[in-house]
Amino acid sequence: MYFGVEIETLLSLRTISSSKVPDSSDLDAFSAILVKEFNQTTKGDYQMSSNVDDAYNGRDITQEWTITDDITLKADDALNQWAVEIVSPALEYNGDSLQELSEMWTAIQAICRVNTNSTCSTHIHISPGLNIAWDIRELKRIIQGIIYFEHAFEALLPDSRRGNEYAKSNRYDNEKLRMKTGRQCCNMIEACSSNIELADLMNNGDRYYGWNFLNLYYGGKATIEFRRAPGVVNHRECESWIHFVLAFVKACGTTRKLPEFTPDVKGLYEFICAVLEDGAETSHSLDNIFMGKSGSKKPIPIQPLSAENQQKLSEKMEQDKEKNLMMDKWPIS
Repeated sequence: MYFGVEIETLLSLRTISSSKVPDSSDLDAFSAILVKEFNQTTKGDYQMSSNVDDAYNGRDITQEWTITDDITLKADDALNQWAVEIVSPALEYNGDSLQELSEMWTAIQAICRVNTNSTCSTHIHISPGLNIAWDIRELKRIIQGIIYFEHAFEALLPDSRRGNEYAKSNRYDNEKLRMKTGRQCCNMIEACSSNIELADLMNNGDRYYGWNFLNLYYGGKATIEFRRAPGVVNHRECESWIHFVLAFVKACGTTRKLPEFTPDVKGLYEFICAVLEDGAETSHSLDNIFMGKSGSKKPIPIQPLSAENQQKLSEKMEQDKEKNLMMDKWPIS
């Protein structure tokens, strides 16, 4: 299985003299400094490139970390922060790739102070392999798992990721599913005859749901995207959410029946841990997400947006029409 991660974060430079620090509004200048420092610092195999305002300066986007802009992120200018998104290459889910993730974080933290706020999130893309389409039966099991455990997922999230217009509930904010019972939802899932029909059912043409299936339209570049994770500030937090999402998808692919597990945090944890191969290490990583959490919470439906937030959403939609770096990074063999 392969994964990619988009890390929305707030960075401030550690070592550059104040006379050389660019204005917080000058993301081009900041990205030039960060890319140069990163490529001199990292011990990983992947260098970094910049793609700010669609001005790409790298050599092979499929083999690089990329720093880019996102208009929904808000930094604290008083702290000389820059709001950026760091996009990984497509990585095979194994120890070598997780080490690459660790090396990226080590280099970033040597150069920058890392912060987050309620505008930041972490998006995780998963695929069965490069240019390998999802099997429709596996997709149906994954989607049924999402519906079944949605209230458990909700209990794991910080408030900033609940009722969020960029990570809506695939069920309660989706006019195709919101008035349906769980059984009716499952029947509608089973009635789909293609991956694209499943994507239409779960996203209704809109990527801004907790789980985004619209990349299934890309054929061989068929990732599922989990959009509900909060912003992260270190390797440990980032890797925990990657383990969590991939373990959940793997668990959905087993023959275990969902009703064997309660649809709450405890049941979700048991559902995931039942398929872990490396035992204690990954389980401990999941504890970072599950610790202190229990029960379940009903998703918060999206409320009418203020004029300011509606304008921001419209601008984000226009930006995303022009740019999908993660899909650019998924190589074609």
